[in-house]
Amino acid sequence: MFNSVVSALLVVHCAALVEQPDPMTLQRGEVSANGSLYDMLTAANALEAKRRAQLETGKCQKVESTRNDKQPSGKANPNIFNRPWNKEMISLRDGQEWGMKPVTMPPVRGASVKMAFLFFANDKIDNEEIWLHWMDEARNQGLDFNIHIHAYGLPPRGTSQWRSNRFKQHVVQEQARTTWCQMFEAQMLMIEKALEDEGVTHLVMLSSDSVPVKPMAYIYNKTRDDPLSRFCVDDYWRDPWPRAETWSMMRRADAMFFADNKEFAHKNLRRDCQEETAWYFPLRVRWDNFREDAALKKECIMFTNWKDGEKACKEQWALSVETCNCPTLRKSSNSTPANFKHPVIYSEVIADAFEELVRSPFWFARKFTEGAVPEQLKTVLDIDLTQPKKTPKRKRFGIFR
Repeated sequence: MFNSVVSALLVVHCAALVEQPDPMTLQRGEVSANGSLYDMLTAANALEAKRRAQLETGKCQKVESTRNDKQPSGKANPNIFNRPWNKEMISLRDGQEWGMKPVTMPPVRGASVKMAFLFFANDKIDNEEIWLHWMDEARNQGLDFNIHIHAYGLPPRGTSQWRSNRFKQHVVQEQARTTWCQMFEAQMLMIEKALEDEGVTHLVMLSSDSVPVKPMAYIYNKTRDDPLSRFCVDDYWRDPWPRAETWSMMRRADAMFFADNKEFAHKNLRRDCQEETAWYFPLRVRWDNFREDAALKKECIMFTNWKDGEKACKEQWALSVETCNCPTLRKSSNSTPANFKHPVIYSEVIADAFEELVRSPFWFARKFTEGAVPEQLKTVLDIDLTQPKKTPKRKRFGIFR
């Protein structure tokens, strides 16, 4: 009996999750993404969830059900995931050193926007022609912004040399140690660097293998109307608390809270995969305590394909892929499939596939190898999004010519 329960729980863990309630159930009630309140779990469900929690690991594996059929995608049982907060989550929320510290800068809609784009790279920015065109168009429209690059491949920690003169001026001289799932120190370094400019209102974290898929003016307009920090969240994760994708945007007040409480953050928030757990949930507890004054936006600004692959298992993040009407991109043969460590990696993108991304809800997209997005596609960024995509005219043959 126990083995069948274990097997079923692993199947659930690996199945895609769709149309499920916000899983952030609090003892005192919660402001969810849509402002709803959720009740506590029953004791029976809590016990079942505890068994499920013991099975969670960083690796996901597909397993067969007791009927020798794979669990159908989207059939996960939400009761398994909709668990009460654990002690660490409650402690962070209720602690005077973090969760209960008063809010000093609530979000203000309609205020001016200036962004700092923080890149994390080895020794270059891939597909730089796309980025340079994007930046030039923003400058032509009078937009102010900053670029900062953390290059871990350079001395003293690396042995490489920076490989692009056009981005060299943006490389930060200071360096922090970075390894897989241990980017916290580098992120904090870059946050503090960006905050030196008092005009910066928002900070965006980007990978060197990403590309923009919206004009900067579009991003600024969206942020002006809705200035909240944005995270691509996985509220079902509980090790040690919910997580979010690394690639996110923080408003200045949220970034400053980390900088002002750096010692506490360094000591208490670097858990599990640091860059995924250190930022979203620590701000999420303040949202619960201070409501709209510390609200966040659960939105994926970065397209990352965690869905297409036999060993893909980032259930909640994989759902965001479906918001992109991207059949050409997703059927690309010039890509490697997603697995438990990496999303789909694209090595060649044609015009139709790139236009699909530009017309998607996302602001940026990854992972694209060097040269995967040809320079000639840069003008696709400038298409009029209010106009539908043009369909090619069908050729007529025979008597219809």
